[in-house]
This record gives sequence, structure tokens and C-alpha cells, in this order.
Amino acid sequence: MKIIFLENREKTFFWDAIAKKLEIDNHKIFWIIQNHAYKPKYGKKNFIKYPFKKDLIELDHDDIKLNDILSSDRMFNYFNSNGSHYKYYQKQILKILKNIKPDIVFGESTLFHELITIHICKKMNVPYYNPQSSSYPPNSFLFYKYDSKLRVEIPNETYPYKDYENIIRKMEEKKLKIDYMVRNKKNRLLSQILRRLKQIFEYLIGEKYNTPGLYRKLYMNYKRRKNIEKWNKLAIKLQDIKQNKKILFYPMQQQPEANIDVWGKKYQDQAKLIYKLKKNLPRNWELVIKSNPKRRYEISDKLIKIMQNNEIIALDSKTKMDDILKKVDLIVSNTGTISYEAIFWEKPIINLTRSISDNQPGTFKLDKYENLHKILKIVENEEFLTANFEDKVQFMKKMSLNTFDGSIGDPVHNENCLDKQNIAKVVDGFRSILKKINNFQYEVI
Repeated sequence: MKIIFLENREKTFFWDAIAKKLEIDNHKIFWIIQNHAYKPKYGKKNFIKYPFKKDLIELDHDDIKLNDILSSDRMFNYFNSNGSHYKYYQKQILKILKNIKPDIVFGESTLFHELITIHICKKMNVPYYNPQSSSYPPNSFLFYKYDSKLRVEIPNETYPYKDYENIIRKMEEKKLKIDYMVRNKKNRLLSQILRRLKQIFEYLIGEKYNTPGLYRKLYMNYKRRKNIEKWNKLAIKLQDIKQNKKILFYPMQQQPEANIDVWGKKYQDQAKLIYKLKKNLPRNWELVIKSNPKRRYEISDKLIKIMQNNEIIALDSKTKMDDILKKVDLIVSNTGTISYEAIFWEKPIINLTRSISDNQPGTFKLDKYENLHKILKIVENEEFLTANFEDKVQFMKKMSLNTFDGSIGDPVHNENCLDKQNIAKVVDGFRSILKKINNFQYEVI
């Protein structure tokens, strides 16, 4: 089979380890590389030359899909990119895809060249699968289709861990850590400095489309620090919240991040979401928000202004989620893992976008903000059910379907992702996907 991988900065090294194993299986490996600083070892590399000034064309209103991609592009949202390079890259990527005629493309749905590739793959009817951590069960992963959270279904394939009850008990005892909660133990400061120096080099040699300029990056980090300081001044401790009102809780998501900017794009403006929720709350309810532990640019000037003018309760960043959940009455989530965790915590939750937890006990959908009061009334009157232990077991089984053993990551954020044992597990999952697509028969080596 002809397989294309898409370069995604440090994630490229993880893809390359998988590509090595698939090449041994006699698959033909190809690459689309936007950032020339990341060079895989295995397979045929297709570097897209950085565009000249004459190649840049401003997007107009008729470029509907490209404008849609632009709204998810972190370079546009935070670093003053205008998408004038999109048509050039679209032409180059289309040329590569037509030349190779791949059976499948693997990549993320994060950077602009990945989103453009996804758009072209849809039109060419080429499968584009995005391997991602499934969060639960722990140390497992799945494949999403294109730029969605629709799972690729694998007949008769189930996550091998059968002790669902033990997983749930660990969750209830707060002893279970999922992939993204585990941090690297290596010298993070040194690795960050080296990574920043490499990004400066990338920018200087021409990669200005996924790499921000130094001054803009420094400015955004300065604004970030200032807004975090303002947040901290406005924030209160959990015990200082008065208990005379019901609490609607919104845990903020990190931005930029594909999880919210692509999959949850309808509600990617979190400041607006928070304002709308507060505006539609009756007087007997409070809106409480908490920043993501890995805060980035989601704490904006706009958000701070809304917080100051609308009596929104911001919690101290050190507040533990376990303590928060004891006090809140209802949770709101866009695409956060809390949409799963609420089921196990027996807390009612509003899922703003499609989730595997939809239709589970205690879950609600909000079609428009003006109807928020209907859900609040149900919660006030306790006219809803929460999951019992058997419900939790069945939900964990549902989450386990179409998942595989192994950890997806990059060596910057997950130092264990390149371990031989992990790569072997992940490759088994890739093999199942490839077998599904073309009923490919593997030689015993």
C-alpha cells in the first residue's frame, strides 16, 4: 500500500518510528513536509518549497473552505497570519497527492497544511486518519476520520484490557492518571531553550507559516503573563464561594489546540461562550470558571474584561478538580475530557458538541443559549439520573471499542512514546487499520 505521513514538527519523529516498521511490512512510505527542519529517515520525502512573495495570494470571500481552515489556524488567530500562502500550498499538496495516489494518509488535524491536505483528501476520497490518545482506557489510542472526532470503526477489534471495573474504581479513588496528565521528567528548561532556538532557526530559513516570529511570540507571551496576573487578582478560593446559589461550572480548555479550534470550532471563542452562559443564567445560579492547568492564550484581554464586568467567579489556579466537583451542580464542556469524566463522577453535564458520552445518564445538549434555563430547571428539581456502577462499566466498554493498546505522542511532551515496546503496540494498531482498508496480508518476519 502507498502510505503518506504528514510532518508535524516533533511528532514527525514518532511517525517516522512507525513508518520504519510499516516499510518492513513492504508498504511504500511517502512524506509531505512543510517544515524543512524536520526530516524523517524512512520513506520518500516530498518537501514543499517555501513560497516566494509572488506566490502569495490574498484569500477572498469565495474561498469558503480555505477561509474556514483559516479560522482554525493558530497562526491567524494569534500571530497575525493572513492565509495568503494557502493557495500556494493547496496547489503543491494537490500535485503531490495526485502524483502518489496514496491508499491512506496519516497525520494530525492541527496545522494549516494538515487541514488543507484533509480538505483535498475528502475531495479525492482518500482516507485521512488522525491517531489520537483515547484518554480512557488509559494508554490506549484510536483513529479519527479527517478533521472530526468520528472514530474509525474496526470490526471485532476491542481494547485488550478487560478489567473495566478496576479502571472505574481507580477513577473513583482518584488514582488513575491519563496520558496527558503525565509530564516528562527530563530537564524541561534545557529542552525548551533548545526547542526555541530551533524555532528561531526555522523562521530564519523561511518557515513563517507554522512558526511565529520572535517578536510576536515574545509579545504574546508577555500578554499571556499579564493576563494570568489579572486572572489571579480576580480569582477567589473555592471556600470563599457562597453556597446560597447553584453553580454552573465551565473548565476552560487550552488554546491554541486542535481539540477546540478544529473539533469544537463552533465554541472556540471561549470568552464569548463564557459571556453567553452568564447572560442566560438566572439569579439563583453562579457561573464558575477555572483555567486550564497548562494555560496559554485562552486567558485573553477580552476574557478579562468580561470577567470584570459580569460577576463571573474565577477560581484560583491551584484549586483541585476533586474539590471543585464536590460543590458544582452542573458542568459545561465543549470537547474536554470532562465530558467523559462527568459520567464516572456522577455529575450532570452539558456537551456543547458531539461526544461519545451523549445519551449517557446525566448528559444534556444545548441547542441555543436561550434554552439554558430549561436544563437548569431540570437540575434544580433533580429530575435527572446519574450513572450507576453498571452504567459506568458499560460506558467504559463503549469507550474501549475501536481503541488499541499504546501511547500516541511526541518526544517533547511524552518521553516514553518512542520506547520500542510502545512503538510495537502502536504499529499493531496501524496494521489493523491498513488491513481494514485493503485487507493487506502481512508476511511473518
